Amino acid sequence: MDKPGGLWRSRGRPPNYIFGMGSCAMGIGKGAGYGVGFILRGMESTDMLGEFGLVQGAASGDEIDRLDYGLGIPGNAVVVATTKLAEKIRSDAIYFETSGGGAVFSVGSINWVAAMA
Repeated sequence: MDKPGGLWRSRGRPPNYIFGMGSCAMGIGKGAGYGVGFILRGMESTDMLGEFGLVQGAASGDEIDRLDYGLGIPGNAVVVATTKLAEKIRSDAIYFETSGGGAVFSVGSINWVAAMA
């Protein structure tokens, strides 16, 4: 029973609505750390998170996602950390609670796990 593949958006399930963010950019280059927001206990808003890592040297790089109000997001999503690489090229980490009592912490880079190891 094969099902067609493709972009989530093309299948009626845009990632921005489900995870709060969607693809922004990808490529090879030096990674970057995240400037943290207000929700990460014990860190100041000027602190950086993930300025090191096993892939591209930092937590953000390779394939990055961002929150985009123009593409739709859950109404209660908040950015807890971000890294800005260019005007509209950035990687966000966001948090929101769901109507079913759960919560989503969504990180906008595939490099995140290699920087947290």
